[in-house]
Amino acid sequence: MHEQLDLKNITQTEQRRITELLKALRSEKKVWINPTSSFLKNEVFMEEFTSRLLCQHVFMGTPLMQNSFDSAFITSAEAAGFHTNTPLPAKGFGI
Repeated sequence: MHEQLDLKNITQTEQRRITELLKALRSEKKVWINPTSSFLKNEVFMEEFTSRLLCQHVFMGTPLMQNSFDSAFITSAEAAGFHTNTPLPAKGFGI
């Protein structure tokens, strides 16, 4: 369960970041997924992975590095109930 945040006393800077993030998350997205992928059928994975990639792009403004992509992928897979393995050095994550 996620911790509830007190949003009554947020700063103007925090408000701007939240607004930027919500605009990105709610923007129209063009997504291509291999139609044979088992992830396509998992709505939780799709929602988590899309939102994590958007967050990276909104706040970093640069293409994802491999570690950031792997982290977004593995966290999304875990949220969707997939069993994941510990990452191996220079090998990435396994599902």
